Amino acid sequence: MTEHGSAAGVAVSVVHVSSGVVRHGAAEVEVGCDPSLIRFLTLQAIDVEGRVIAQTGFNEARVSILGATAAARLPLPEDRPVGALRVVPAGAEAEVEYTPDFQLHRLFFASPQAFAASKVARRRGERPRDKETHLYMVRQMARAYAVTSKGKESELTVTMTCSYGYRAAELLDEKHAHESLTLINCLHVHMQMQKFSEQLESRSLSLLTAQWHAAAAARDRAAFEAALRQILSNAESYSRNSLAFTMCYNSVRGMAVLAGYCILCLKVEAALAALAGIRTILTAAGRVFAFHPAHLDEFTRTCRIAVPLEDFENVLRGSSNQQVGDMLQLRMPHVKLTLGQAASEQLIRPSIRSDNPDALLVIIQGFTASGDISAAQVAG
Repeated sequence: MTEHGSAAGVAVSVVHVSSGVVRHGAAEVEVGCDPSLIRFLTLQAIDVEGRVIAQTGFNEARVSILGATAAARLPLPEDRPVGALRVVPAGAEAEVEYTPDFQLHRLFFASPQAFAASKVARRRGERPRDKETHLYMVRQMARAYAVTSKGKESELTVTMTCSYGYRAAELLDEKHAHESLTLINCLHVHMQMQKFSEQLESRSLSLLTAQWHAAAAARDRAAFEAALRQILSNAESYSRNSLAFTMCYNSVRGMAVLAGYCILCLKVEAALAALAGIRTILTAAGRVFAFHPAHLDEFTRTCRIAVPLEDFENVLRGSSNQQVGDMLQLRMPHVKLTLGQAASEQLIRPSIRSDNPDALLVIIQGFTASGDISAAQVAG
């Protein structure tokens, strides 16, 4: 048993909260403490004002040579946001210490101001490291702020809605992927009602990028194709945007995926149109180059995707004499890959914004079996 001394000199037992994550809509928390304390412990879900909205006790202690541990599982309410979870030793002389693996301290931000102050949109260290817990947080935020923009889309609304789509895609969670697509579509409708601005166009691109990721996870080929076609359709407008340098990160990746997808669908002209779109964006981005370390790193990584651009164009233009079934077996210059392999490995995979690109690549390749995208569709 671990004890701390109190101000009065009385030894106080310590409850070590060793982990805390969200699994399937419920908080799962483990603690280590003296077995006699277990009956006093309560796991509480609180709202942003600190009011208890759900609670449960811990199970019987499991005792080993390393000490005693206990666990609690608390289904989280769907009808209101959960601000945080906490362990309370009600009626017991004990202190609670949380380890870094307890990731339930902050699951909701009460206002756009609180969100901005948290830096959660910019700093990975401010977010839950556990992916499912992070998904729970961004889902709460996306749902709560989905209809509160009142004309001007806030950074919070777009960031959380996009993050929800990305996290669903990383976890390959079809249910959440479908829900995120609904929120993305609703937000797009709101944005289309607003007066055009360059910032609004940039945020719309962010939503389209999240859409094609979520659509892949949802196995929704129509939504996947629609997002990519829209990105290419907007390429000229993006190139005139003063934010083109930062927008190229998402726009080039979208068009690279579209190009690779069209190649796998044996649609040569559509693929060439997407590759031309990449040229348009990178040329524009170079004209408004901004020396910012983070943006420079993003631009450098984006340019790497475009390195084999000319090779793809040359091979595609020379494929007209090939039988349709043989086109994907054409050899790419400078790499030991066929055209089909290069489409997957040099265009699609590196453009997927996910820690799980292999799984999404397989889904996208599966779309091509029934893909019927044409050059006319790509053109909008």
